[in-house]
Amino acid sequence: MKFTILAILLVFNILVPVLSSRAQTLDQQITFNTIPQKTFGDAPFDLVATATSGLSVTFSSSNSSIATIARSAVTINSKF
Repeated sequence: MKFTILAILLVFNILVPVLSSRAQTLDQQITFNTIPQKTFGDAPFDLVATATSGLSVTFSSSNSSIATIARSAVTINSKF
């Protein structure tokens, strides 16, 4: 059985301070590079994403028994 990781495009709102005591929200877009199909036993691979805000993008796994992420390197830990 193969384990596939899909890249997605997400849109977030971020708060940007302005000169007054109010905060303004601006749209931010995060773009992921294409991820080739991977399966259990493959070497770790890197995730790459950029944000239009210039902020760094961090990654995490929702199930570390399936896959772990260290910085941006993904290791598939078991068959799905």
